[in-house]
Amino acid sequence: MKIFKLLHKTSRMVLPLVLIWSAGGAGAGQQKLDDTLLMFVGEELSVVTVASRKAESPAEAPAVIRVVDRTAIENRGLQTLGELLAFEPGFYVAERAQGSIPYLRGIPGGVLFLYDGVPLTTESTKNVHALDRELSLHAVKQVEILRGPGSVLWGPDAFAGIVNVVPMSGRDLCGVESGMTAGSDRLLGAYLNWGQANDQGDVFLSANATRDRYHNDAFGPHLSMVDPEQGVIGEGHIDDSDYLELIGNAHIGNWLSLSGRLSDFSREFTMQDTTSLSWEGERESPSSYLKATLSKAIGQSHFSLTGYYHHMRHDVTNVDLKSEQKNEQYHAELLWDRPVTESGRLTAGVSFRQNNIEAIVKEGFQPEFANPDNKFDFKLQPVVRQKEYDNTLKSVFAQYRFRLNSMECWLGGRLDDHSQYGSTFSYSMGANYPLHNNWRLKAAYGTAYRSPYPGQLYGSGLFDPASFNPGSFDPEGIQTLNLQLSWNPKPERNLALTLFHSRLSDHVQENPYSSSGLSAPFDYEVAGVELSGRVRLFHRLEAYANFTAFNAWGEDADYLEKFFFPRPDGTSVTIYRTWDGPFDSGPDVMASMGLSWQFHPKAILSLDGLVTSNVPFTFAKESVIGSFNNPPLVNLSLVIKDAFLKNSRLTLAGKNIFDQDYDVAGRYGPEEGKSQQVFVEWSVSF
Repeated sequence: MKIFKLLHKTSRMVLPLVLIWSAGGAGAGQQKLDDTLLMFVGEELSVVTVASRKAESPAEAPAVIRVVDRTAIENRGLQTLGELLAFEPGFYVAERAQGSIPYLRGIPGGVLFLYDGVPLTTESTKNVHALDRELSLHAVKQVEILRGPGSVLWGPDAFAGIVNVVPMSGRDLCGVESGMTAGSDRLLGAYLNWGQANDQGDVFLSANATRDRYHNDAFGPHLSMVDPEQGVIGEGHIDDSDYLELIGNAHIGNWLSLSGRLSDFSREFTMQDTTSLSWEGERESPSSYLKATLSKAIGQSHFSLTGYYHHMRHDVTNVDLKSEQKNEQYHAELLWDRPVTESGRLTAGVSFRQNNIEAIVKEGFQPEFANPDNKFDFKLQPVVRQKEYDNTLKSVFAQYRFRLNSMECWLGGRLDDHSQYGSTFSYSMGANYPLHNNWRLKAAYGTAYRSPYPGQLYGSGLFDPASFNPGSFDPEGIQTLNLQLSWNPKPERNLALTLFHSRLSDHVQENPYSSSGLSAPFDYEVAGVELSGRVRLFHRLEAYANFTAFNAWGEDADYLEKFFFPRPDGTSVTIYRTWDGPFDSGPDVMASMGLSWQFHPKAILSLDGLVTSNVPFTFAKESVIGSFNNPPLVNLSLVIKDAFLKNSRLTLAGKNIFDQDYDVAGRYGPEEGKSQQVFVEWSVSF
């Protein structure tokens, strides 16, 4: 029955894509545009490094992988990583007040985000993703997107996929580029890029500052969480949000690379529950890293030694109660690469990672404490329980690539020894077989594990620290099979069909409506299809389309709430409540389509559309259940080169141009989706 449903959903939305691809036959033979202004998503002239730790084309990479380059980012008026991923196969980006949440193939929060190979995540919480304005795309060269586990080369948390943000270098920009942005929601920003390169090396620096206001800026009456006895706090409006980002990298010859990033921001937002209660909040998640890599070739071998320090805080204020978390990470890795046979190549390495963590392991359900209609004789105050702890991770890994006639195969494995749970072994294997007339068949199978939530290690409820045994702890695991058939005769014309199946074991789902916030481990599976294509319809008109559909099935998530009810005599009684609910997989059908028209040698008009199936939700401890019906969202952008000055670029863009009204699933209740937004950006290079 599940496969029939999947085929039915596929047939309804695949047909337009096939027709668009077929219609391009008449114009495909025309000459390629000399002006590189017209380039699209997944440009095959790009190279990737995330799949094997060396530069190669996406077609040759040992993984199912796509690339979004800088030209595509600029031409489509993309401002954030979340906007970019929302139009990619398999991805759904859920808007949240505190920050967007990524879903990949029905798995929430399972993507490892890297910036120049350094994780953007933290082990103190799984809810931090740099998808909004805290990460600017102005200094990004390309974004590499790997769908499927990547733990063999990148360790735990390369679970459902990897997104690697590659910054520009001094060889990508020799000179200065500066720009200013203004738009709705009080958007105001500016950036400055500088780069230089010569025979000895290159250097690149970037600064970006942005201010805007959350689209729903009003909040209503609520109680203080620090001192509920002071009475009801009145309604009002939140302040603007501020974002600052500094980036730098340098390369000296072929032997030394240095890079760093500092992101500091204050995101102001409003939240509401399933009733009329709404209140203000603030999220501050400053992060920074410093990374150095030494490289040396000795004979046929190539060695690289990489070390980095990464620091991230995650401070959230609800009303006037502030919770603080932080993670310091030290990482060192030695990588060795060399050919071992005439057609084989081995990549192997060892790594060590240490984490110093301060995390929240128990937090109350905030709307219960902020609600002025609380019926208790006394005013409840939330309990925030924190824990400081350290852990280490020692790893050894290898990947071997070899050829069997015209087919390239690979086999890899990784052993991770974690100080807080038992050792895990992840592996990958696959084959890349070029077929006749630019057709290619790629099969990839891999496994991965995910670092546990702090609440699993030191929390309460279903995870009792008294009975916790590191030797018997089973971290979340995943097994994924990808089978991709692709046709790629030219960069401006390609088609790819991908079938995938993932089996998750001991999966833990985060639920904000429980004191522990976590479910008991459970298993489920996801199977689906992705279809993507791009075609040049006419000499100056290109079209693309992406489609994803999947079915997810398995066990329900079980939750346990544990809290203490005080008695008048000063004692307390422990109260338990249990419930179960469906696992959160987001929408099961997603489609995006777009057109790009270069109507003038220096001007390009892009139109992008996005639609998903209904998005299920469960609020108030599974007592409010339903789904949101998402309308089609359409974005429009116009890019004009040499506007006002030579080497300048003017961008006029609109998001949700038809001003569709829709709701999204927030943390505690429905939240209003973003209304129509417009902005203008002007930049110049010299």
